[in-house]
Amino acid sequence: MLVPEIFSLFKDSNYNRIEDEHFYLSVNMTTGFIEFLMGPRITIANLKAYKRRSLITKEQFQSTLKNIDIILKWAHEYDEVETSEKFIYSLAEKKPQKKIACINAETGEIICYS
Repeated sequence: MLVPEIFSLFKDSNYNRIEDEHFYLSVNMTTGFIEFLMGPRITIANLKAYKRRSLITKEQFQSTLKNIDIILKWAHEYDEVETSEKFIYSLAEKKPQKKIACINAETGEIICYS
């Protein structure tokens, strides 16, 4: 399952966004290799002016981890010939018990599947 992540690029420290430009990135879930990348039509000067926001600290990340449960459950693997099951670990937010899609690296917010 692919979960799109939406983010913005900012031209300067006043958070003026680079409008109407998108990144499309496809990553192979098995190998982790980038299979497809299409970027915006922006100049090198705009990219150099890009201001990266700071990421959460290690302490903030540790705090976020306190709100995560690890659940052991059965998962079905569907093959062309047969279906098999295996035990997997799944990450879920403690309250409510929702499956975690990712953690926002800028805020530490837990983002769950709906």
